[in-house]
Amino acid sequence: MSFRVCVVGCGSLSTKAHGPSLRRYADAHAGVVLAACCDLDAVKAETYRGRFGFERAYTDMEEMLRVERPAAVCLYAPVDRTCPLGCRILELGFPLLTEKPPGLD
Repeated sequence: MSFRVCVVGCGSLSTKAHGPSLRRYADAHAGVVLAACCDLDAVKAETYRGRFGFERAYTDMEEMLRVERPAAVCLYAPVDRTCPLGCRILELGFPLLTEKPPGLD
């Protein structure tokens, strides 16, 4: 049985901190699958995919979630996008991990 993880947001903080941590975790824990990553910038998503060992890259979050059906979604987006994206992920029924506050106020 596998535990499928998807990432939304492949920007600089995600690349510096979260991607390497997820890669180390998946390497150390059998059954953890880095299923897919998503960013509006296709080049960022594909670069992140290759660098950290994700199976696929997307530019459409909802398509990624529909296709991949992850056990968990990690959201690493700018704070002004955290609430709308996080709410949508939860509305679609996926467990969510995010480190940022859910909004600016």
